[in-house]
Amino acid sequence: MANTLNEVELLEQRIAALDNKAFMQLREWFVEFEQNRWRVKSAIDVSLCSPETLSHQTPNEIEPPEWHGQILAERKRLVESGEVGFSDWETAKQEIQNRIR
Repeated sequence: MANTLNEVELLEQRIAALDNKAFMQLREWFVEFEQNRWRVKSAIDVSLCSPETLSHQTPNEIEPPEWHGQILAERKRLVESGEVGFSDWETAKQEIQNRIR
């Protein structure tokens, strides 16, 4: 009986060590993720505060990029052709819930 108890204790210690190792790895990944997130946020903040961006233009005076117009045109085409459509929020929620069940 004592031998079995020692084996159980040893197994519990090994599981605890694995759990701790997994926890430490997850913590390390999270810290790295947060550091990268802040780097990206800082880069965006810097780009938004550049002299070119702060040209005091109103939103209507800023030209959208060409790719944005292409995407909007394609979406308009899909709607007009009937390939895609719209639904109200409650219907959309129900469809999503049905898909994940």
